[in-house]
Amino acid sequence: MDRFSLNNFTKKDADAPIIPSWAQSRDQITKLYLAITKRIGEIETLIKQTEPKELEKLKIKERKVVPSQIADGLGIKRSNIREDREPLLVKFIGDENARLVRLWTSRCDKLGVGQRLSKGDLEELVKQRDKELFAAEQKNLHEYFDRAVESEVLDSQKDLAAKYADLQIQYAQEQEKCANLELKVKQLIVELNRPK
Repeated sequence: MDRFSLNNFTKKDADAPIIPSWAQSRDQITKLYLAITKRIGEIETLIKQTEPKELEKLKIKERKVVPSQIADGLGIKRSNIREDREPLLVKFIGDENARLVRLWTSRCDKLGVGQRLSKGDLEELVKQRDKELFAAEQKNLHEYFDRAVESEVLDSQKDLAAKYADLQIQYAQEQEKCANLELKVKQLIVELNRPK
């Protein structure tokens, strides 16, 4: 019979969010992550359920995750959500905000309603495109240099293989010469040892 364990009798929460490992490093980060994901869900529902005429009236802070509001809501200092302290959390917020902006924009486009992007949104879009362009350039450079190194390695391997084959031939020739010289030495020794 199995050992008794309370884990066998407790209900597992099927709706429990999956928390990435970087968000489980400290309790404070876990709380921030959960609050952010909850806020993201609220914003998504707001965008999806808002009437077309009202959708364009949503302020930026109503359609994006604002880290300071999350920190204030949890009673945590705002300085805890900074790039230098929690880079993965800040990146997560940035990625999710970009996704929410795309959702809002696509919803506005589908409904025939929308407004021009503000200067801040355009600057953010330009920054995002610059990051994507930089990442693509870096990837292309990595691929180019990887191919160049592989080509250089292959060339050097071919050279080494050719040199090795030449050395094997030379070795075989020298072995043959040594065998011939040994035979001559033996013949000379036999001739010297013969009585005259």
